Amino acid sequence: MKRLAIRIDVEDDIILSANSSSAGTHHSLRYVPGRALLGYAAGHLYRSMQADRVARLLNAGSIRFGDGLPLTDDGQTAWPVPLSLHVPKDAPDSSRLSLARNLARGDMEPGQQPEQLRDTFVTDTGSVVDISLRDRLRTTVNPETGLALDGGLYGYAGIVRGQAFGAMIELHDSDEALLDAVQSLFDGVRTSLGRSRSTEYGRVTFSLLERAFQSPAKTEPADGPTLVWLLSDHSPRDAWGQRSLIPDPAQFGLPDDAEINWNRTFIRSRRYSPFNAALGGHQTETVCLEAGSVIAFDTPREQSAGMSRQKDGHSTDSGRFVINPSLLSDPDGNVSLAAHTRQTRKSGARPTEGWGATFAGWLERPGTGVSGAHAYAERQSARLKGMYASASRIEGNRVEFVGPGPSQWGRVYDAARRANSYDDLNDCLFVGDHRVCKGTDWDALGSAEERLVSFGQWLRDMLASDDGRDLHRVRLFAREARALAQRLQRQ
Repeated sequence: MKRLAIRIDVEDDIILSANSSSAGTHHSLRYVPGRALLGYAAGHLYRSMQADRVARLLNAGSIRFGDGLPLTDDGQTAWPVPLSLHVPKDAPDSSRLSLARNLARGDMEPGQQPEQLRDTFVTDTGSVVDISLRDRLRTTVNPETGLALDGGLYGYAGIVRGQAFGAMIELHDSDEALLDAVQSLFDGVRTSLGRSRSTEYGRVTFSLLERAFQSPAKTEPADGPTLVWLLSDHSPRDAWGQRSLIPDPAQFGLPDDAEINWNRTFIRSRRYSPFNAALGGHQTETVCLEAGSVIAFDTPREQSAGMSRQKDGHSTDSGRFVINPSLLSDPDGNVSLAAHTRQTRKSGARPTEGWGATFAGWLERPGTGVSGAHAYAERQSARLKGMYASASRIEGNRVEFVGPGPSQWGRVYDAARRANSYDDLNDCLFVGDHRVCKGTDWDALGSAEERLVSFGQWLRDMLASDDGRDLHRVRLFAREARALAQRLQRQ
């Protein structure tokens, strides 16, 4: 098995929804889910490898994408906080962490009302890492009037830029070509994740780390129950293979006669239905125990000596866990926690004089801003308008609109935003079964420079020019093309 450790630097606020509901308050995850990395990798692998082979590898679990968990400034991984950790409810913020107790082994002080620690992360050494979120309100604009659409107010909550996360990718296939393909997707690559990627959200940078992340340390079992700390979501199955919310001790390598101590167990559960874009729908609903859950098992003392030698691993449904972590080892429930303070990331050097020292200077610089990229987009949009007019004449004006529609140009724009180079964009648009520019609309013929050419070939020729290799110009043109197609469809 090959493991890849990757670092995810968030460059723009990133929206990672906790659920798919479109009504009510939006809730954001505080980590980068493995399914987001899976979707990004699958989209690229389908274009570069045989589709049936990629589907077989992904569905068989040959490639497993772990969650992106917070990294501290010194590179430590922060894990989902154990749900057995509680603080006094009325304790002041300055001292609440120092009063934390592990209720899986001990109890609160007399007279204290417990409040569970949630929605945060903790390192192996007890540093508590909070994730910064930001809420933003938006309103939908009516394209007909240019005014706010009635009832179109919505909001997003997202992870604030400047934070870093780490994830593990496990490859159980020995194919070197597959390993190289997956590794190249995360080696110094900038892309977008999450929702609203076509706006100002979602830009991240991947980089490979030299060593894999270490699981939390373990200790010899102390008196009391054997504790299992879930480091990721876990879907237990019963003896008949059906999903259940009651953990089986055998799944964690514990004796069959071990019994759950519900008085010392702290779990949360959720249901979700993953969306498969390739299949065009949601997959089977899954129930799981959430990461951070702590399960206490009572085991015979003569058998407990072997528990500490049980290695961290994956349960039958890819749940990552650790048995008897040192963080929760104190027999009286004491735990040492402290808030982690992130260092402020410094921005890059800025010009203090000369051309480019001001934003206005950047806009006026030749080849950029309005004088360059926007002018290029407007010229190509005018040529495209001629293509649409000639395509309609070739069809004998039997139909009102011929050629790619707004949604298809929107896919071109999205591909241009995701691309890291001209070759990457070219492959996404024109190569493979999952290419963007395919179908009868892209095959429609129009006239350009006194020759007949399809819309797909016209776009390909445009991108092959020197100016067309500038991804910023291509993004602006695709946005202009989408607006042009919308106007022509309404005529």
